[in-house]
Amino acid sequence: MKGVIFDLFATLVSAQDPETWMIKTFNLPFDRSYVQKVACATIFENWDQYMQVLIEKLNLSESDIPKLRARFQHERDTTFLLPGVLEILRDLKSKGYKIALITNLLNPDYDMTTKFDFKFDAITLSYELGAVKPDKSLFLDCLKKLNLDASEVIMVGDNLLADIKGSEAVGIKGILFDPEGKNPSYPNRIEKFSELLTQFTNLK
Repeated sequence: MKGVIFDLFATLVSAQDPETWMIKTFNLPFDRSYVQKVACATIFENWDQYMQVLIEKLNLSESDIPKLRARFQHERDTTFLLPGVLEILRDLKSKGYKIALITNLLNPDYDMTTKFDFKFDAITLSYELGAVKPDKSLFLDCLKKLNLDASEVIMVGDNLLADIKGSEAVGIKGILFDPEGKNPSYPNRIEKFSELLTQFTNLK
């Protein structure tokens, strides 16, 4: 194994759910999956263009924009690095592993990588590709940036469908970060980050 790809929210940093907040706040007649695709898979050139897409596809109004931006700012400010994460990332890096990140991210204003005193070898963001996990394109893009084959990489994430099944679809083995024990039957899982290195040798 030569590389490790991480999910961001609820894996490296605290969980945020702006999609559900938008549905409840603006009483949107859409499910979370649709809202996520609109919010996180919109390729845009500037902030005004991005907001215009949200207005058109989510039936928002111009008067909703200040509240939306304020929420994005609040979530960015209150997101925090989970305990032990930075130490694990640095340890993996010191052992020679390439470290990458794949995340469903709304827009540059929502970039949480500024929370890290750490340089990733590759970062794949949903809004740059116009797709969200578990779409194969995100995993393939990250492999290309790492210059590694799927068999040389492991994916670590908290979402069984988006992170693990998505990565497995392109041949990347996954380790499920499952701190609440919601998926006890999944063989490759950890409940603490301290278990990660041990799990590398126990992959099935």
